[in-house]
Amino acid sequence: MLVLSWHSPKSIKGPIRSEAENFKSISGTKNQSFCRRSAAKKKKSEEFSLQRSLAVRHPTKMDEPATQAPPSGTSTIQVRLTTRTETPISSTPIVIPTNVTRYTLSQILNHLLENPTPIPYSFLINSVYLPSSLDEYITSHGLSREEVLEIEYVRSVLPPQWEASWTQDDWINGVSVVNENVVTASYDGIVRIWDWSGNVVAKANAGEGALRPLKWIKWMNGGFVSGSMDGSLRVWDYQDGKISTRLEGRGHEASVDAGDYRDGKVISAGADSTLRLWSANPEGGEDAESVNVRKRRRTDAVVRYKAPLATFTSPNGQPLTSTTFHPVESSVAYSTSLSSNLYTHDLMHRSLEPISSSSFGAPLLSMASLSSLSLLALGTTTNKIIIHDPRSDTISQHVLSGHEGFISALSSSPENSHMFASGSYDGHVRVWDVRNPSGSIFKLSRDAKAGKILALDWHEKGLISGGQDGKLDIWRGNGGNMSKL
Repeated sequence: MLVLSWHSPKSIKGPIRSEAENFKSISGTKNQSFCRRSAAKKKKSEEFSLQRSLAVRHPTKMDEPATQAPPSGTSTIQVRLTTRTETPISSTPIVIPTNVTRYTLSQILNHLLENPTPIPYSFLINSVYLPSSLDEYITSHGLSREEVLEIEYVRSVLPPQWEASWTQDDWINGVSVVNENVVTASYDGIVRIWDWSGNVVAKANAGEGALRPLKWIKWMNGGFVSGSMDGSLRVWDYQDGKISTRLEGRGHEASVDAGDYRDGKVISAGADSTLRLWSANPEGGEDAESVNVRKRRRTDAVVRYKAPLATFTSPNGQPLTSTTFHPVESSVAYSTSLSSNLYTHDLMHRSLEPISSSSFGAPLLSMASLSSLSLLALGTTTNKIIIHDPRSDTISQHVLSGHEGFISALSSSPENSHMFASGSYDGHVRVWDVRNPSGSIFKLSRDAKAGKILALDWHEKGLISGGQDGKLDIWRGNGGNMSKL
């Protein structure tokens, strides 16, 4: 067992140095003794520097613990620091004061790892982030101070940095990102493809008239798919810098508000209370009846109009608001409803029969799959985000609060399985970690008058939002990687 002892900062002259300066200083003197006692016991805070205030007492024999103890009256606890993602340390428990916070624990860990440059760490107990001091956590959870407490450490995530805004002429209802480009669906009925310099490199008109607005868009192999307020679903080709329509799906009787693509299939959720399954192949499925198709425009001369492969109609008549494929099983999909229901669908059944249905007591607007955790994040009209395990029809992991408007868009992190982003009618984008139930870990800066967030996509290239102000806001992490900061 290792015992941490410390010294009073009473003798420190001048301002307290930064964590980086302290570690730089200690790296050249780590073989010196840090175990000089001090009678002073004041100011038990994390402001003291690691060089003057912390020391690791190593046992002189493997079977004899160190005898130096913290000042009398200071509460201590044995902890074992573990990790699944970072450089590990010895599994031998260490004794630390219970009044330490994350910052002080990070100092201790950097010292034990002998990091040449200090790395900020965060700490989890029972898969939940340590929100305050260790003492407060122990007290609030009724833990024993006599037992060894296991604490997991992970590298702290730094906030993504705003990089740029790209502006277009109308509201942005949908955004989807791939390595080379960004595609947007707009209220003016135009799809736009952008390069990473903020230039529109291609665009196409999806409709005309009052019902022309596009509601969502999603990249797929060789192109993308979109849904419109006029009830149409379009599969587009994008080749050699040119956009063309591959097929148009007909069947929805109201706005097609959400959709997803997987392995040649498209699912769409509509304000007509239906979920529909389509083939992205013009030769797949049946052709739509011409009577249900508006007069063709000249540019659509070769477009195939297709009927859905299968249809589910919500029994309560409420609009369906979002949908996504199961992260592993392509024959399973989820949909949400303004009736507060989450449906799990069997796509092999012609009626897309729900395998299960869960009700949450609040209308659901948006959804994102946290695939590695087998969890769903559900956005509501009550300004809250529900974390739910779809394998259970009753158990919700927890509810996250912070937004002050409807949760209109959700997108999971491309690399960190515990993180996702949300966009809201309050005009803000927040980043969350499901291991931090106390709230979002970041609130990303935007113009206070920018208006509602309507679309969001998180990709290795960046986190991008779009909304009422017609702007695409781009945030990036170090090296353009949002989760390795």
